[in-house]
Amino acid sequence: MLPVFVTHGSRYTARYLSTPINLHRMRSGEFRQNIERHLALRKRLGVDARHFIMCIAGLSDDNARAFTAMYDLTFVSERELANHLIRLF
Repeated sequence: MLPVFVTHGSRYTARYLSTPINLHRMRSGEFRQNIERHLALRKRLGVDARHFIMCIAGLSDDNARAFTAMYDLTFVSERELANHLIRLF
């Protein structure tokens, strides 16, 4: 079993799955200032970018694709989170 880290604000909660995944839930106005921190965390944990998910409430699908292309993280809206997780597993 491998850890899954779910953040809420600055707190992390560990869950365990057979595939590592890291999920961050944020509102659309607060995620940009933390991108570098999350990139460093993803690299430190050794989690694949597809499994390091930034779920941003209110993010448009176009912006999610653009941010995913710009950064080594996966951005999804709350509407697309379930679909992304289904594609992973």
